[in-house]
Amino acid sequence: MLVIGAGIAGAATAYELARRGVKVSVFDAAPAAAHAASGNRQGLLYAKISAHDTAQTELLLCGYGYSRRLLAQLLPEHDCWGGDGVLHLDYNDAERRRHDALAAQTQHRHLYRRVGADEAAAIAGISIGSGALYWPQGVWLNPPALVTALLAHENITFLPEYRVQAAAFDGENWQIDTGRGRFAGSHIVLCTGAGSLNAPLLRDFPLQTIRGQTSLAAATAASRRLRAALSGESYISPAWRDAHCYGASFVHHDEGSNWREADENGNRAALAKLNPELFADLSPLPAAASLKADRRGHAALRCDSYDHLPLSGALADAAAMRRDYAKLALDKNYRLAHIPCPWLPQAYANTAHGSRGLATAPLCAADIAAQICGHPRPLSPRLRRALHPNRVIARSIVHGRENRAV
Repeated sequence: MLVIGAGIAGAATAYELARRGVKVSVFDAAPAAAHAASGNRQGLLYAKISAHDTAQTELLLCGYGYSRRLLAQLLPEHDCWGGDGVLHLDYNDAERRRHDALAAQTQHRHLYRRVGADEAAAIAGISIGSGALYWPQGVWLNPPALVTALLAHENITFLPEYRVQAAAFDGENWQIDTGRGRFAGSHIVLCTGAGSLNAPLLRDFPLQTIRGQTSLAAATAASRRLRAALSGESYISPAWRDAHCYGASFVHHDEGSNWREADENGNRAALAKLNPELFADLSPLPAAASLKADRRGHAALRCDSYDHLPLSGALADAAAMRRDYAKLALDKNYRLAHIPCPWLPQAYANTAHGSRGLATAPLCAADIAAQICGHPRPLSPRLRRALHPNRVIARSIVHGRENRAV
């Protein structure tokens, strides 16, 4: 089988297929795995959820647990993840009310609990200045380390610097052209992240990119006391290999992935609001600092959908859908039961995870692998409908929007 993309979504999809006995080839245009949005030095694994029973809340709760177990299974003794949980701070009145509402949902006591400012400080190891929602099993982690572990399965062949330029189904297999050779596979799964906007089979799906940049700061004697990750309008992780990672910026309608001083300044301002003491204590790393990650931070493009839910599942032909379902533009309630969906044979997508991919991509990968292999699927029927890739085409027909989400 063919998996396109070697970020967290592609690596997890390949792993889920591989552990079911499937031989998988993973292709990526970059020289290494986890090169783009999954290349951040330290990300947070927890679930920022609503107090309401939404599809996104269900996905984040289910995905958080799935990713947390996967991390413990694949990297049980490594130093590339950890911490004493995640504290999501009461950084404004709206967040305080949301946390109060979530704390009242006692069925989730095993996942999170409400803490006051004194307890939050005791957990974090530094002064916090507000209450928080505490996720004791939440962790910081180095996403590239997880991607590497996922791709290490014996049934996976990883091919870096193979950019997929075209894909076509020949009646039996998918044929892809990489510019360095043609390859064939029975199924194809597009896990192309921000590259989805120009990827074969996905380029006509209305998606958007959001630029994000994180920053690094050299750890100090005082900052090393931070034991739990702090999250609010921005975040900061405990020190790992003598540096903290913090940020991140969210810039719409910007497709640049270069490091920028303006984003660095924005991250510094956000850190000052998140925790003034850490801000006063930490200085950005100089460009000459020796780190395996980017020297001053990491900049990349995230891929997102109009409803901020990922695309996970089987793909239809976008052009054929727009032709066959054109009457939706006149009547969004037009009954389509008599019109067959123009499916692409044996083609799937696992993309558009935004900034939540650590929590959502592995679970979506498991669902796609189960669907392909005919195994019981982990996603509920509601989530399968909510995440179905073809929903964004139907919406673009109804609203007359083409090519990009707005």
